[in-house]
Amino acid sequence: MQNTPLTTPAVLIRSEYREMPGLSLNEQQVARFWHLDASAARDALARLVESGFLYRTARGSYMRADLREALRRRTESERPRP
Repeated sequence: MQNTPLTTPAVLIRSEYREMPGLSLNEQQVARFWHLDASAARDALARLVESGFLYRTARGSYMRADLREALRRRTESERPRP
């Protein structure tokens, strides 16, 4: 993780993800939700991923990184056992 300063949009996005831990949005949804252009949304998300706060899922959504392991464990426990 680098010590990259967060932009104002990144700070707003981080605050909302803290308020709603299960939030999972793609880049377009982030842009609409915070009234950002595509470039500003992409930059803010990149900074939040770089800082370790968010991660990008295989489906292209962004979720809180600290919840990644809990989600993985829950998904595994819901799989049918042979």
